[in-house]
Amino acid sequence: MSVLGKLKSAINMVTGGAAEVSVEFEEPKISEPFNVVIRATTKSEQVKVDKVYLKVRGIEEVEVDVTYTETDHVGDSRSVTDCENRSHITYEDEYIVSEEQILVADTEYEWVQAVSFPEGCMPCYCGHNATHRYEIFAGLDCFGNDPDSGWIQLPYFC
Repeated sequence: MSVLGKLKSAINMVTGGAAEVSVEFEEPKISEPFNVVIRATTKSEQVKVDKVYLKVRGIEEVEVDVTYTETDHVGDSRSVTDCENRSHITYEDEYIVSEEQILVADTEYEWVQAVSFPEGCMPCYCGHNATHRYEIFAGLDCFGNDPDSGWIQLPYFC
């Protein structure tokens, strides 16, 4: 491998650019398992992967307008309205989809993982000031920055 090729390989390792990772999924349900397909396409070099993983999380977010009176040092008052945002992780899980392996350069790989939620998980909702949703995140655990799909919101489901 040329010096330029080695440099490019090192940069891809550090930035997570050694592979592109994407996910597809069946229609999710809170009460039944559904499949998530993870796809990874390697770039111009092989990639040593310690594991392929899938993270799932539930997030509840609340947004409300809060109005209060603010008084300055002279005693003048004014009404101020701010938008307050809060979020809370309601559920987290990680699946180890595949163990250690070496992915050959310029090749597409595919793994399928069944995802199920335990009894008692909150359903999705979208209210006036609050929402609850689920997201998934797939990644390849390797040296440097992991190539990943980023967090992808699942469609609202019950």
